[in-house]
Amino acid sequence: MKERVRHSLIIIGFLLIGFIFRLYPLNYNNIINPDGVRYINQAKAILDGNFDLAINCGFEFISIYHLLIPVFYKVFGDWIIAAKSISLLFGTLTIIPFYLIARQFFRHSTVLMATLAFAINPFLVSHSEDLIRGPIFWFFALLGVFFFISFFDKKGKDHYLVLSCISFLVAGWARFEAAVFFIGTIIYILISEKDKLKRLFLFCFPIIFLSFAVLSGLLIYHKGYAMWTFYLGPRVMVFFRDFADSALSGNIIERSVFAILLIFFRLIRVFYSFLIFFLPGLAAVKKELNRNRHFSYFILLSLLSFIALFLFYLKTETMVDRYVAIIMLPAFIFLCTGIEEIISYLKKKGLKEKNIMGGIVFFIIITVIAFPHNLVHKRKDQLVYEDVGRYIARTEKYQLVKVMAPDSRVSLFANLNSRGIECTKNNLENYNLLMKKNYTEMISALKKNKMKYFLWEEGRWRDAYYDFLGVAKSEHFQKIMNWETKERTLILFKIKRY
Repeated sequence: MKERVRHSLIIIGFLLIGFIFRLYPLNYNNIINPDGVRYINQAKAILDGNFDLAINCGFEFISIYHLLIPVFYKVFGDWIIAAKSISLLFGTLTIIPFYLIARQFFRHSTVLMATLAFAINPFLVSHSEDLIRGPIFWFFALLGVFFFISFFDKKGKDHYLVLSCISFLVAGWARFEAAVFFIGTIIYILISEKDKLKRLFLFCFPIIFLSFAVLSGLLIYHKGYAMWTFYLGPRVMVFFRDFADSALSGNIIERSVFAILLIFFRLIRVFYSFLIFFLPGLAAVKKELNRNRHFSYFILLSLLSFIALFLFYLKTETMVDRYVAIIMLPAFIFLCTGIEEIISYLKKKGLKEKNIMGGIVFFIIITVIAFPHNLVHKRKDQLVYEDVGRYIARTEKYQLVKVMAPDSRVSLFANLNSRGIECTKNNLENYNLLMKKNYTEMISALKKNKMKYFLWEEGRWRDAYYDFLGVAKSEHFQKIMNWETKERTLILFKIKRY
């Protein structure tokens, strides 16, 4: 009992540390990430009970993140705070399954050091304030890993396999990439020594039950396809649509090499502050496998995640830091191994373990707080879009208004507190098309789409077919306000109807 209380207090302590570090980027004056516009517009539609509008007003699917935002909005009464609070909550809670996993493989001192590094890792901290589905995925993916690993260490705990699958299902509802954890776990079960069929059935039971429920709903109520329509179908179609043509087109060898190098570059950016631990951990993999054969599960998940991300890049040719989280989650275990190796090596050199731990703690904290800008995203230059949107909202007394702007966040903040929903799914695309029209066609398009405001941005119009400011007529546009920043000059016009 005392042991359980001790571990509970340790977890609470790490949660407090993680939460405190995550408060820093929350207080940083920074605009939301672009995807957040779609999430909030979709969440507003869901709160109104209009799921058709939700699907047509952002992404082609409804994830658990979309459904949680309206719930949190009921608590906070603010859409931005609601969406950020979800990321903050699950980003912080992810510390729990990581600690529980590490505790099953390493000595107590190693677990404490590794959990501290995980709790204040700049990548996890900075993305815990973004409007993204990632933190929900992190938490449930690691929770599924914890349940699966615990199954092997605790006899008679067959239900852990069921709980593992359920956790992966929720993680998959957040991010479709969680399918890699399903595949990896099934492969690991199939290569295990005994009870393959029993373990496979127990692990897959929630999927079998869910499939049966969906099929029954389809046959009886004709509504069982809802899960497929709202989430699985669009996610599967988006990834596999024209996959062969996209992934195998062009110089496949050159693109493959570039993809591998880019993934490694992103991983280094994520692990950069703790490479001193990560590299020795990789070198000691064989030794760790001899000590605990289930360590191979994390190697398998890391490799499969790398392959999945590699294929994703070949198809889309896009890669940002947050995508490599799927590799980072299982690969963080190597950092634990590295810390273990360093502690063992320094103890052999005659240093006391307490002194070693103190030095590691000092290093971890210094590498993070010495560069506080790494804890936040650098979108401060785009804050002007929020200023413009909020200015329009005040001018319109928070009524629904149509705005043609080069950034969808202008329209979001202009309508954030209005009762209606103004979709901005193709905002930038429409803005770019507008610049390709002549002046007369532009006026016609703006009026046809019932736009009330037009935001001119200097940088966007440099490549336009004509000088808008030079030809704009007073009978069409009324200049309202202008904003000057280091990066951009913006002028807001009100479109006259007659």
